[in-house]
Amino acid sequence: MGSVRQQIIINASIEKVWQTIRNFHDVSWAPKVATSVVRQGDIPGTVVGAKRIINDVFYETLSHFNEAQHTFSYQIDKGPGPLKADLIENYIGTVTLSADGENTLVDWSASFSAEDEQAVANFCNPMYRALLTAMKDSLS
Repeated sequence: MGSVRQQIIINASIEKVWQTIRNFHDVSWAPKVATSVVRQGDIPGTVVGAKRIINDVFYETLSHFNEAQHTFSYQIDKGPGPLKADLIENYIGTVTLSADGENTLVDWSASFSAEDEQAVANFCNPMYRALLTAMKDSLS
């Protein structure tokens, strides 16, 4: 089983960071990374089953949401490159926040099964790093 993980410390309270990222349908905090986000269906972005399409190529479904623990998970149903359905299975991404004094540690990880795990890691790690940097910049 493959995995990827990126982390960043943001100089903001866990509540402020959580309010910024908790809605699965809102990625406005990363406008240069997620240039378009299309909500699919009527399920709110904080309810398991919510669906979105990012940048016309990432089809994702919210699979876990825990307000009290400041975490959510999602599956990629369809993606580009090494995330194409015939190349990867069971891609589950997870975002977890934890308080670090007055700062917040944001941990973005994923697990998956793929023929070429390194190709997936090479594709996802820079994307997660860009999303985390955008999140930090939006909260600075």
